[in-house]
Amino acid sequence: SLVGPRAYYEDELKTQQNQFPQTKDLVREVLAVKPGITGYWQVSGRSEVNFDKRIAMDAYYARNKSLWLDLAIILKTPWVMWSGKGAI
Repeated sequence: SLVGPRAYYEDELKTQQNQFPQTKDLVREVLAVKPGITGYWQVSGRSEVNFDKRIAMDAYYARNKSLWLDLAIILKTPWVMWSGKGAI
């Protein structure tokens, strides 16, 4: 898929859910959506965002996915990549 939450490593999810136990329901929502190569989190902060906020962004996308939201994310992606905003 072009747009969707970035895939998570299984050990990353376990570690982060132990640190942020309030995210368990959000993780279930996110895992129900097909991953993509760009997504809401990638264009909204990337490494500047902690896991609890990242998973909330991905869950927001899962609940509100639409052609218009996908288009907005696709249009933002080149600028975010070029600017390096949020990159480590």
